[in-house]
Amino acid sequence: MREWLTDLRTAKEWNKAQTAKKVGVTRQYYGGIESGDRMKRLSIPFASKIASVFGEKVEKIIKLEMEK
Repeated sequence: MREWLTDLRTAKEWNKAQTAKKVGVTRQYYGGIESGDRMKRLSIPFASKIASVFGEKVEKIIKLEMEK
């Protein structure tokens, strides 16, 4: 489970559907990413997209991903 991703999303008060749209994936696919069922390891391009959507540095996203 990527609790850090859930924390980022809920801090923005976005639901999974809103976040998925911003990221450019379906709600189901995004839910799988957040739960850890999809994308067992985030790619650098996807980590960069997540960073951009949430207004974070890609280094922070990579660090959070590695800590899970």
